[in-house]
Amino acid sequence: MNKLILSITLLSYAYFSVGQVINGTADMGAGYANDVYYSLTDGVVQTSSNENWDLAFSIPTISGEIRINDGRGAKLYLYPHDDINGWATVDTAGLNEWNPLYNSDEMWESTAFNQYMADILDQGWGIYNTITHNVLGDSIYILETIDGNYKKLYINDLNTTSGIYTFVYADVDGSNEKTATLDKASFAGKQYGYFSFVTDSVVDRDAPMGSWDLLFTKYLSRVYNQVENQIVTGVLTSGFSGNAKAENVDISQNNWWNYSYDSTINLIGYEWKYLNYQTFQWELTDSLCYFTTDTNGAVFKLIFTGFEGTSTGIINFTLEQLGQLSVEDVDLGIEELKIFPNPARDQITVELKGENIRNNMEVQIMNLSGQVVRTERIDNLHFHQTHVGNLEPGVYLISIGNEDDKVVQKIIVQ
Repeated sequence: MNKLILSITLLSYAYFSVGQVINGTADMGAGYANDVYYSLTDGVVQTSSNENWDLAFSIPTISGEIRINDGRGAKLYLYPHDDINGWATVDTAGLNEWNPLYNSDEMWESTAFNQYMADILDQGWGIYNTITHNVLGDSIYILETIDGNYKKLYINDLNTTSGIYTFVYADVDGSNEKTATLDKASFAGKQYGYFSFVTDSVVDRDAPMGSWDLLFTKYLSRVYNQVENQIVTGVLTSGFSGNAKAENVDISQNNWWNYSYDSTINLIGYEWKYLNYQTFQWELTDSLCYFTTDTNGAVFKLIFTGFEGTSTGIINFTLEQLGQLSVEDVDLGIEELKIFPNPARDQITVELKGENIRNNMEVQIMNLSGQVVRTERIDNLHFHQTHVGNLEPGVYLISIGNEDDKVVQKIIVQ
């Protein structure tokens, strides 16, 4: 579980500007047929059908995470009897006794296809080649698609130079074999590119990375008192934010700084509502609110106010901006700070403005586990560039300052 060292370390120089309460709505449609991408500052960014895809291929990373549409019933099984060399003789006898593979609902990077990794080069579905830098497939899978059909498939490779995934699939008896490709370049700026076995085609359905904070969706999750994972309707976060859950509290209070912020994407999740089995009506969990941040460091309080269920798929909530992480109260002489581009691929520029900027400052880049991955001294007090091209794509915290005071912002490396 990743912990964001954000709220406590920034207390000495955060200021609070209580804003108006905004009434928000996410309309998923009847049967929760749509995913709703929501920005804390801009509202609904995009609404996309969640019934038009089976596989989601990671775009920013080189390791090739691949998710399944488990929220719509897709199931994945690793073929236990042979590797890719046994493609022609696949036998699904005993399939019901095989263990299904699931996406994690705690982090986007842990997927159904990336299970059973033996070492750092093993990506689950294939092995990273240290010479060609491509990922070469070695595993056969059986996929139950969202429309209930079964396919056998293997990921042939991910060419990290061209950015093209190549995969082969067929009916389980070997008929209707096809080879398909998904080109990352067609999904630039997106988190995933999608593929549908119903239409045998790629699908572009994601909102751009960095444009949304909350995803109202259906997904597979552990449910209390249930042996098997269950499909739930709830909220997953982008992974670029910190989130805190305040239970059994007076939800009128705004003491967001008292909580530990977590980047786990299912922290908001689905348990803010429950089904009353006496009235068979959905009810909201009492005395519960959430605190969540956007990519710019603004802190919001989220309170759910309505859930209409499968008939309409409408979810109502309120949002209130409670504070904004700022550099104004930091004793570094910084009057204005810019970090660009963000997201970045190769390098970032730190631009500082102020008449009395302190000496002896450094730039530190940390991952969301708090591990420092880069430290550099700032020699030019107004302008500093640092290389990020060799960092694993994802979200990082960048710290500018000295031992006594620091300014922390988030950056996205693509």
